[in-house]
Amino acid sequence: MNGEWPEVGEVTIGTVKNVYDYGAYIALDEYGGRIGFLHVSEVSTTWVRSIRDYVEEGRKVVVKIIRVDPEKAHIDLSLRRVTESERRKTLKIWKRKRSGSMLLARACRDTGLSYEEVVLRYGDAIKGEFEDFYGLFEAVVEKGVEALSRLGLPEDLVKAIERIAKEKISVKKVEVSGICEVYFYESDGVEKLKKAFDYAFKLKKPEGIEDIRAYTIGAPRYRIEIVGSDYSLAARFLKRVVDRLRSAVEKFGGNFKYIEER
Repeated sequence: MNGEWPEVGEVTIGTVKNVYDYGAYIALDEYGGRIGFLHVSEVSTTWVRSIRDYVEEGRKVVVKIIRVDPEKAHIDLSLRRVTESERRKTLKIWKRKRSGSMLLARACRDTGLSYEEVVLRYGDAIKGEFEDFYGLFEAVVEKGVEALSRLGLPEDLVKAIERIAKEKISVKKVEVSGICEVYFYESDGVEKLKKAFDYAFKLKKPEGIEDIRAYTIGAPRYRIEIVGSDYSLAARFLKRVVDRLRSAVEKFGGNFKYIEER
């Protein structure tokens, strides 16, 4: 059993073990199955006709820790104090961790290794590097197996992780865009416009930026789009591109205006 105890106010996920008229006993998944008690008064903000309308044996529930007494080995839980946003966030994290564990277990099976032994030997290093096991597979898709080089994993396990990652993991892409208005009044304006965009787009793409593109939405308006793996990274790179384009346009004697989008 996990030697740690949850903290008061923490929101976590548990498995309902036993349900009675006066409350339910719930095993906390992230604390080695420690049992917490959910009193019927903490089930809902409205009148509870039957506690079984809210909890039943074997189901997963998101609960809030309201009291902890390690000396008496007692934990009190609440269902009604969990907000909807807390519930969604906790379930999302739990599903991610479960998926990561399942993928790693499959990689272990494919290579004839013990999942428990792999977790015992490499689990802390994996979580320290990637936060959770799912992050291990995401990193392989985004950066290749070189991302695992510091972990010292067995070569056949690395190959299995790479194969499963390419099969199962789809890294989400984000897109940010902005609209530029560019004016050149001289006869060679089209040539200067092309040179300005060429100069701006020669900016080296940092890791995590997949694509940069621009197209007209009706001269003198042009949309610039940045595609990457992270919103803040893409937004920062868009700003660098726009600043570089502004500089080139003004250098060539044109006028520039930028309209931010999302």
